[in-house]
Amino acid sequence: MSASGWVALGLKSAKAAYLPALQTDRADKMFELYKEHIDQRTTVPETGIGKYHAGEKAWRGPLGLMDQHMAWVGMFNKQFLGFPRSDRFLTKAAENTIGWVKTGTWVGQDVPGDVYGIYYGTLAAFQRQGQMWYVWNEAMKHTLLTAQLKGDPKLLGGSWNPTPGQVGEHGGRVYTTALMALCLEVYYRYELIN
Repeated sequence: MSASGWVALGLKSAKAAYLPALQTDRADKMFELYKEHIDQRTTVPETGIGKYHAGEKAWRGPLGLMDQHMAWVGMFNKQFLGFPRSDRFLTKAAENTIGWVKTGTWVGQDVPGDVYGIYYGTLAAFQRQGQMWYVWNEAMKHTLLTAQLKGDPKLLGGSWNPTPGQVGEHGGRVYTTALMALCLEVYYRYELIN
């Protein structure tokens, strides 16, 4: 599921640019198969949780957070693929997100959680809009703007410290800063799909 999120971003950009290869019957079939895969193999409507690998139980990962991350990747995939707002998975994942924001695990506190979760949570919340977006956006802005280092850029001002978790620790300051900046630009990066 994690890799499919990055694929969805690429496909979305290519489709928006009217890339000829995505305007064919073969591409239409690929999108239908992709839609089936996301709907039937990697998202669980009853729980609003995404699965890291198709056919497996939801995976908690080393920090116990991958269920939520994959929920947001699943939401973005389903939103991109045109599932209706009333889709059971999208509805349940949005409800879960409002509760997760209240815990301050990712956003809402002065120190951000794992940048991977914040990035996909921001994409999914923006596309969802409504209560999920309102709650997420307020918490995300508070956390990211509070945690951004102040001062001289030569002394790291404007950047973010790597977040806890696999992605932040392995990606380091540059990766964390790039994704945090993309979160704060979400308003301008993609049009609303549904």
